[in-house]
Amino acid sequence: MAWVLVLALFPGIVRGQVPGADPVALASSIAGRVCDDQDGDGQCGGGEPGLLGVRVVLATGREVLTDAQGRYHLTGVDARAPEVTGGIHLRPGRHRLRVDLRTIPARGRVSPEAATVEVPWGAAVLQDFAVRLSQESVGALAPSPEAPPQAEVREGGVSFTVSGQASPGDEVRVAGQEAQVDAAGLYRAAVALRPGENLLHIVASSPGGSVRLFRQRFDVVKQGEGRWLIAPRALEPLGQVRLPAGRGEPVPSGTVSLHVEAAEGTRVRLPKGEWVVGPQGSVEVPFTLVPGPNRVELELMRPG
Repeated sequence: MAWVLVLALFPGIVRGQVPGADPVALASSIAGRVCDDQDGDGQCGGGEPGLLGVRVVLATGREVLTDAQGRYHLTGVDARAPEVTGGIHLRPGRHRLRVDLRTIPARGRVSPEAATVEVPWGAAVLQDFAVRLSQESVGALAPSPEAPPQAEVREGGVSFTVSGQASPGDEVRVAGQEAQVDAAGLYRAAVALRPGENLLHIVASSPGGSVRLFRQRFDVVKQGEGRWLIAPRALEPLGQVRLPAGRGEPVPSGTVSLHVEAAEGTRVRLPKGEWVVGPQGSVEVPFTLVPGPNRVELELMRPG
């Protein structure tokens, strides 16, 4: 779904008391920040990071995206101006603006939800939006002592049961296949391993829309007829992606924001672009949703 917005802004024609007014001097603007409300006070504090790629929308349909510091700036907006009939009466330049919820992480709460501002003649108005991100409790995957290793010799290799501990309610995929996950979060998946180094990607998805990405190496050595040594290495976290909605929750079509957390310098690739994680350890990646199922093909490339 695409929107094409064409605006024609015409400065108000002023007669009577100010016949020589310069339209540029009358230009007004709305500016502010959209921040990660880490302390939950509903305000953007000086130390709270901004959110990149959040869409701020006026009631007229005009919109702007925040920059890497979470800043936005709407220029040339309608402001209070003298009535065209003259006199001291002013026509109010009131504007209603809000944050497009599709462009913030899933279950984020915005304060205020929307704001009405009155723009003075030839001046600027500041309006911040504080976003309280979901505090869903999800943990890293870990080995589980309750799931002992299981292996079965197959032609050309072994079938090995990869297991570990996720968070309750997680869905887990190992090497592209769905794992069995019990109510406590213990997951198991049988995968085929070949002699040598086997690098498996493991994805854990929470009910709230948090997707954690890991990889785990398994070294396999054949020691004799029917005898194999399998050495699992430690789970390595690659990053985390916050989707714009939780599992099973509807989300409107259009451009949304994927909040990606990873090591600085990690490259995030989608079929239509590439983004790099900055020193803050995260990046907002725009993604366009269409009506019906949407497949997110996202690739993380760690630096070095």
